Amino acid sequence: MGILFIPMFIAGLIMMKKSPDLLRKRLDVKEQQVEQKTVIHIADN
Repeated sequence: MGILFIPMFIAGLIMMKKSPDLLRKRLDVKEQQVEQKTVIHIADN
C-alpha cells in the first residue's frame, strides 16, 4: 500500500506547488458516464 501511497503523495505535493489549478481540476470527479460514476463510487469505498 505504501508503494502506491508514497509516490502519489509526493506527486500531489509537487502538483500543489507547481500547478494547483491542474490538481484541482484532476480532483474534480464529476463524471458524466454511468460506468465511470460506478467505478469512482466503488473506488471511494
